[in-house]
This record gives sequence, C-alpha cells and structure tokens, in this order.
Amino acid sequence: MAKKNKKSKKIRTVIIVIAILAIIITVLVVFLRKYVAKNVATSNVEILTGTASKGSISTTVSGTGSLSNKTEEEVLVPEGVTLETVYVKVGDEVTEGQLIATVDYATLQTELDTINAAIEDLDEEIEDANSESESSTITSKVSGRVKKIYCEEGDSVSDVMYKKSALMLISLDGYMAVDIEGSSLAREDEVTVTASDGSTFDGTVYYVSDGVATIVVTDDGTVFDDDVKVSKDGSEVGSGKLYIHKQMKITGYTGTVSKVSVSENKEIKADTKLISLTDMENRGNVAQLIKERETYEERLTELLSVYHDGGIKAPINGVVESVTEDAEAGASFTTISGNDVMNVSVSVDESDILSISEGQAASVTVGSMSNVTFSGTVASIDKNATSSSGVTTYTATIEVEKTESMLAGMSASVVITIEGVEDAILIPVDALQKTRNSYYVYTEYNEETKELGGMTEVEVGITNGSYAEIKSGISENQTVYYEDTSKNSFGGFGNGSFPGGKGGSDGSSSFPGGSGSFPGGSGGFPGGSGGSGGSGNRPSGGSFPGGGN
Repeated sequence: MAKKNKKSKKIRTVIIVIAILAIIITVLVVFLRKYVAKNVATSNVEILTGTASKGSISTTVSGTGSLSNKTEEEVLVPEGVTLETVYVKVGDEVTEGQLIATVDYATLQTELDTINAAIEDLDEEIEDANSESESSTITSKVSGRVKKIYCEEGDSVSDVMYKKSALMLISLDGYMAVDIEGSSLAREDEVTVTASDGSTFDGTVYYVSDGVATIVVTDDGTVFDDDVKVSKDGSEVGSGKLYIHKQMKITGYTGTVSKVSVSENKEIKADTKLISLTDMENRGNVAQLIKERETYEERLTELLSVYHDGGIKAPINGVVESVTEDAEAGASFTTISGNDVMNVSVSVDESDILSISEGQAASVTVGSMSNVTFSGTVASIDKNATSSSGVTTYTATIEVEKTESMLAGMSASVVITIEGVEDAILIPVDALQKTRNSYYVYTEYNEETKELGGMTEVEVGITNGSYAEIKSGISENQTVYYEDTSKNSFGGFGNGSFPGGKGGSDGSSSFPGGSGSFPGGSGGFPGGSGGSGGSGNRPSGGSFPGGGN
C-alpha cells in the first residue's frame, strides 16, 4: 500500500511539473509577442524608394597581376664569331634596324668560309645519294610458287602494305590447305577436293586435331582463298576456303610499283626478280641531307647580313632590358622588349572560367596610374588548372597597349566584362526580396501603418552588386519600396533575422538575434542568421528558455 501511495505521489509531482512548464511557456510566448510587437512598433525603420529605369548593366570577373612585355627578343652572337663592341645599355630605346653591336671581322670571315665549304660538301652528298637509288628491285630469296599478287603497276607500296600487309604471297612447300570441322576423317585419308569452277584435285588428310581435319592439296592450279568442297568415297564431308599451307609474304615500305615481273601460279626460283620500284627513298637519306643544308643556308644568310650591315642590328622596336658585354659565340648579348603591347596574367576562379573567352573586352588599371583606365583584350586562356587549399583557378592573359609609363613588373588590376545588357529595366539590388524559389518586390507603402505592401513577383536577370536587371514583373518608371537595413539594428524584410532581416553585423543586434539578451541567446527567431556570432534556432542558441552563449 505504501508503494502504491509513493507511486501516486510521483505521478502527481510529474503532472505538477508539466503544468508549471506549460504555464512558463505560455507566459514566455505572451511576453515574446508583446516584446516583438513593441520592437516593431518602436523601431525607427527608414523606407527607401527606387524607380525602375532603363539603363545598361554588366557582370564582370576581376583579378590582379603584374605587367610583362608581350614581345621579348634575345639577340645572339653568331656561332663561331667574336663580339667586339656593344653600343647599347639597359633602358635604351632602339628602333628596328639600328646598329647595336659590331663583331670581329676575322672570325666572321672564317665562319663564312667554313659554312660555304660545308654547303658544297652537302651538295655532293645529295647528288650522289640521288643517283644511287633512283630505282630498286624486289627479288625472291627462296624457291616456291606465286599464289597471290596484291600490287600492280602504279601502286604505292606503302598503300598496298597498309591494306594487305604484303605485296604478294609465295607458297613454299607445294601445298594449299583447307580445314574441315566436325568430320570423321582420319590422318592420311585420301579425299577429293572440288574447286569453285568444278575442277577436282586429289587431297590427303594432313592431320586431325580437336575435331578439325586439315586437308592438303597441290598448289599447282588451285586458287588462293577459293571456296572448295571436300568429299570421300563420293560423299561430301565438308567445305572451306583454300589457304597457303606454308607461305612467305613479299613486303616493301616505300616507292611506287613500276613493273610486276611474275604472275599468279608461276613457279619461281631463288633470286627471281619479282617487282620493280621507282621513287624510292634513297639510301643516303636525301631528306635529312637537304634539311641539314637548309640549316647551313640560314646561318650563311645571317652571317652575310652581319657582314654587309657592318655589325648586328636590332630586330624590333623596343627597350633594351639586359646587356652582356662579354657574351660568347652562340649566346645572347642583349634582350629587347617590344614597346607596343604588354601582358597581364590573372587567376580566374573555376566558376568563372567558362564565362570568358579570347577577344573579350577588359579594363586594366596600373597601380602607379590608378586614376587612368586602359582598354585591354583577353589574349589567351590557359585551361591547365592550379589548385591550392581546395580552390581551383585558371590563368587568363590580357593584352593592353603599352605606354611610356608602363614598366614590366608593375602591379595591375583587370576587370573582364563577361555579360552585359543594354536598355534593361534596373532597380536597386537592395529592393529585391527572396523566397525559396523566387524574387519579389514591394510596390506599395502605407505611411500610417508603416507597412510595405503590393508584393509583386519579378524575374531577375543579371546583377552587379548595386543594381539588378528585371526581366518581367514590373515596368519602367514603377516605384519599389524597401527598408534601409544599413541603419536598422533590428533587421528588415530580406535575408536575415525576424522575420527576414540581417540583424547586427557584429552579433550584437537587439532581439530577436543577438549576443544573448533575454529571452534567447545567440540565435535568431524564427530562424534568421542573427549577428555574425549567432547560430541557434528558435528561441535561442542556448538551452531553453534563455542563456545565450
């Protein structure tokens, strides 16, 4: 009985606790409603207006980099020649064709003589190589019978080899063969082989393996790849295609067939002339010799220019970037950068790289001339990705016309226009309100009740951070209303705390999302972001009913 009374007492205690909690919750809800109503009524929210007007809008991709010279040419000392005097220094402006250095004429003349002699020697080699291998002949290395010829006069050897893998086929042991599946034949059985033209030949079972009998028949008069029938004692036992029992392929790799000296089914001896070829690649490798001669010709032309010009001249208009007075033969003694175009390479995020392309317009601002904007163009896009800390980027290179004030290495900022709309209807981007699936604006405002109204769904195009393109929903000259959230610590209708405002930017906004003032800690109500320090859900980020962080 005592246990029963004790249990009943516990139940009454639980019921009382639940009742008390219910009362507390009810009081809190009433308090919250009054608190919110008071804040809404007393908050000094400024309502701004915007007029939908026509204008141009564009979106951009930006980045920073350093200026570099698009054109840089190294000027070399000719091989075999000694540099004598350099007439330029770093920073000098030069024009194309200007004399910038002289060379030792004794070394120049010696090198000219050497190259002339080398060219003469190559000419003799080329002539000898051409006369050695203007034609060629393919002969048989073994005795046998020609069973198949794939080439004919005028054919390219390489073409025939590509298609057939051989120029002709030779039978070596005097037999053709055919395989018969599923027959009851035994080794050395005598059979009759009937060709497709009706002619017959005596055959013999050469061997039997895994139910397949191989029959051999003479190669004299039989036709390669012919469809034949095999019979024994007058009864057909199978059929198949004739193939060469033991064959040799006659091959080649270059030239043109000028004559085929044998015919199919002809018996041949070793060293029999089979095919004559022309247009053969010569044994002296004429192509390689000619290429080598062209290299000497280029060097000869360069040396003759130096000889007739009295020295080495600037190859382009530009500025001298470096000078090496004691450069050796074949090495660079100066570098000249072009003075027409400079490059800026910038990193582009993977989310934007597909939005830009070569030829797109760009604006370039140089750090030392921040008050001047230069017109540029996207010259190239490197599609090889670079990843760092989970971020993937690509490199775009922008060309900009060079001015006297631009120097390689200067910092530069680039803005690439990736999308633009002319004659678009624009409103302030702050006037946009967002639901889960759409955007809307307020087109009415009641000054007496301080309420926004006329909620109108709109279709949004591109935005640039300040304005948004409206494709449909409102028309030109129509007025939209929105809260000035920059002066409102409580938040407004948009993208944050109750019922949709931003809350305080430092996490210290007044109720409902703030730093822990009653009744809720760091969280927003009913689900806004509160301040940057708040992260909880209704009614707070701490334990119910309050507590904060």
